[in-house]
Parts: sequence; C-alpha cells; structure tokens
Amino acid sequence: MTAIFKRLNKWIANPEYQDTGLKHQEKGLTLFEASLSLALFGMFISLVNIMVSSNDQRQKAISLGKETAFITRSVQKYVGFEYDRLRDDLVASSSNQLLMSIGMDKINEAGYLPHAVLEGGTFRNSFGNRFTLFLRGVNGNDTTSPQATLSIADVDPDNDGSVEKHLLDGVMANGEYELEAILVSSEGKEVEPHMGSPAVVASKLFSAGYVQDKNTARGPYGVWEMDISPYMDLPHYPGKKQFVSLVALSRNGVFGYPATENEQVETNTYLDRCINTLGSVRTECESNNELFTEVVFNSFDKDGDGFNDSFGSIRNLYQLEMGPPVDSDGDNIPDIFSAINNLHGIGCQSNNPNTTIDELTLDCPEVTLTGDAKIERDLVVGNQLTVENDTRSQRFLAGVLNDQDLTKGIYHTELIRMDGDTTIAKPDCLDTSSEPQIFVTPAAFAIGSGHSLVGIRGLATEETNSWEVGLKAIISHDSDEDGKSDVIDLVSASDYVQVLTKCS
Repeated sequence: MTAIFKRLNKWIANPEYQDTGLKHQEKGLTLFEASLSLALFGMFISLVNIMVSSNDQRQKAISLGKETAFITRSVQKYVGFEYDRLRDDLVASSSNQLLMSIGMDKINEAGYLPHAVLEGGTFRNSFGNRFTLFLRGVNGNDTTSPQATLSIADVDPDNDGSVEKHLLDGVMANGEYELEAILVSSEGKEVEPHMGSPAVVASKLFSAGYVQDKNTARGPYGVWEMDISPYMDLPHYPGKKQFVSLVALSRNGVFGYPATENEQVETNTYLDRCINTLGSVRTECESNNELFTEVVFNSFDKDGDGFNDSFGSIRNLYQLEMGPPVDSDGDNIPDIFSAINNLHGIGCQSNNPNTTIDELTLDCPEVTLTGDAKIERDLVVGNQLTVENDTRSQRFLAGVLNDQDLTKGIYHTELIRMDGDTTIAKPDCLDTSSEPQIFVTPAAFAIGSGHSLVGIRGLATEETNSWEVGLKAIISHDSDEDGKSDVIDLVSASDYVQVLTKCS
C-alpha cells in the first residue's frame, strides 16, 4: 500500500509522467489502483475525525470531572467546618421536616467559594449545570435505607426551641441527630451517560456520582448507589443525566473532610482522641483538638528539695462545659454524672498561684451563674450583696446588731384606716420558742362632739390566725354619770393605727 501511495503522489506531482506514462520505466496507475487509493485515503480521513472527536469528548469529560471535584471539595469543606451551625440552622429554619437547600452564594458568603467562579450567584460547569447543596436531618440510629427525614417534633418534642440533649451526646444507641447532605446539579445541558460516567471517574473522587436513572445516583464504576428521592420536594432537584456528590452521610461523617489532596488526617496519639466515635462525632473529633479521654495533671518536685512545688494547671480557659449524664450499663438509667474532683482552683490569670487546700478560687472580675446555684453550707459574702429580685430565707442574722435574728424582728408594718378591713394576719414563726406578737400605735384620729381628749390607745383582739385591731379614745365626758370618762371607738376615715407584727 505504501508503494501505491508513492506512485499516486508521483503521478499527481509530475505532469510529464501524467501525459506520456512512457518517459520513465514505471507505468501509470491503473483505474483499480486509483480507486483503491482514494478509498483508503477517505478511510484514513474518517479515522482521523473519529480520533479527534473521541479525544475532544475525553477532554470534555475530564473538564466536567475536574469541575465536579472542585465544587464537591469546596462544599464538603463548608459542611465539615459548619456542621454544628448547619444542624442548628436546619432546626431554626424548618416548620416541619428538617429539609433545606443552600445556594452557592451562601457558601461564597461564608468564604468557602471564590466569587469569581460564580455565575448569577451560583456555580455552573462547562455544560451550564448549576449546583445546589441539599441537607436533611436524620437519626443515626435509623437503619432503614433511605433513612427517614426527621421533623421538628422528633428533635424538639417539648417545643422549647432546643434539640433534646440525648440527640447530641454522640451516643448512637440514644439516637443521634445527624446531617445527610448531597451536592446536586440541575438545569443546563443534559450530560449523556457516555460523558457523565467518565466525568465521574475523571473527578478522582469516590464521593462523586451520576444520575442516569430517575431518583438514583451512582458512584464511579457503580461502587455506591443512593436513593435521592427524599429531596424531591426541594427546588433544583436533579433529573436524569445530572451529577450528585455525597457530602455527608449518617454514621460516616463528612466525606473528604478534613483531609484533601494537600492535607493529612492527624495521626493517632497515645491519647486516642477519637476512639469509639462514629459519624459526625468522629468528623468533629478529627477536625479539632478536643480530647475524648481523661486528662490527669500530676504535681512533682521541680527543684528536688523533697516537696512538690509544680502543680498542673489549665491556662487561658474560655469555657468549662460539663457533659450530660451517661447510661453506662444500658438499663436506661443514667449512672455516670459530670464531676470536678480534687480541683484546687480556677484562676483567670496564670500568675495567680493557689496555696489554700480544698478551696475553689474564682478571681474573675465578674462570675455569672445562669442556672440555679445551691449552696449546702455557709455562704460568706465579703462585700455588699445585691439581689435584683426577691430574697427568701428561713432566717436572717444581722451582724451589726449583735447577730440579731431578723426573723424575730419586724415582720410586717402597715398603716390601717379604721373604717375598712382591720384584720391582720399573724406571722409564721419558724422558731418553736417564738410566738406571734403585734404592736398597735395610734397614728391619726379625730374627736367629734367638741369633747376634750383624755387618752387614746390602740388594741388588738386575738383570733386563731389573725388579730382584729381597733382604736379607742377616752374623752372628758361622763354620759352615764358613773364617775368615769367615756371610752369611744374611733372608726372613721380620719382614724388610723400603725401596726407592727413580729415573732417573739
């Protein structure tokens, strides 16, 4: 065939050779040879076109794969870092089911996507497909597939605005409120299977997938399959021939987070930080420096004089938060409770040594207790005690009054007008040796009839649980001629007594 091409080229390039065919020893081409050469030449051109087209398709698939990988990694990083906040936002923004979508503009605002890659507030690949993040809340203890979407009533049954603590304690047996998240494409040109499947492989991400059949996403080479129908009510739900990437799954945490191509997951240490953790709890553990085991600080003799002089401390502490009760034996009854044992002191400044044994020192300018504080023994206040609301106590002792028991002091004082209700309740004396007492003093009065006042006094008539108080006046008049001044009751609106009640 090579000889035929050479002779064909020679015939085309040499006019003399074309005209005579006798000036050279070689003869001209036969009709058969010419036809065969043209046919082979046409096949060669077609083969080249096929190769060019195939290479162009391959490059497009690689480009789609790289675009999918870029947006997937960015979204996985976003969900990984913002996991707890997104879980709270899902509850706060939902009226029933814990289900929502997040546009790429929100992820850009959070700093996980550069603005330059967005078009109209969203990310679009070379096929014009837009990408959206889908989120829903699931129970880590739910073994069905797909897992059921949680509702507000599932995570906040008492409707107090906060998720039940046992759903956030990291114990799967209690039921853990976790996120399921997928990144989906929609709109734009449909990506045919001969392009979509190679693009998923080209992304080099296990979490990247493609939707060929309705409601079903599959990973590279079909290594995983997921029913995405729980999200079908969300806008931008993907139809056929679109991309779906796994971002977070229950009990699996967030894919690709925190490790990327240029990052490595922190190696295990002797502390075994993330031992026996799964799902979002493990993801959170591996992305920070939290400790999941006990830490013991031992004192030691630093200067070798036989006495311990260096003591463990935690400096620059922002928050000390205790864990919830734990059911360690599976009987549904908590049996392990948070505790601080043998704690010597908490200092707000690292240069404040603690020298008093069995004393907890808080030297912050202000200490706030947001819950009830119960003190089982003495409370000593070195300065002024200010209480914004009611103060209740069984007994008050006044040190400046020689430890006077104020429970036995003035319990009640009141000004009583005599033309109204004059009943006074007895105080409740807690001391068994004390008795209710009342003192009635005239405060104001008016004597009619033009008589002069000889004397006036208040009085109280004892009843079972109260006293009946009154005001009597002695006037310079003897209406019954018994040789004694008349005594009259003062019961007008001008007559007042001041009443003091106390315990003896």
